[in-house]
Amino acid sequence: MAFAYYRVEIKTEEKSRTEYALISWTGENVSPITKGKMASDKPELKAVIKEVSFEIGTSERDDLDQDKIIAKGKSAGH
Repeated sequence: MAFAYYRVEIKTEEKSRTEYALISWTGENVSPITKGKMASDKPELKAVIKEVSFEIGTSERDDLDQDKIIAKGKSAGH
């Protein structure tokens, strides 16, 4: 189980912008109690990290691929 704060440069034909992703990852074998604790920690984390453009919550390592994170940032559309 882990949190990550990831800075993403989104480049389109019109412009370039910076987005910030808050990523929460829990492994497949993490207990529901531990997942609950992690969920309750997220608001406190977001209170400290004020700039979050989009969030990714996953238990799949494939979702942590840089191209997938950038695609999610593009769809955030800020």
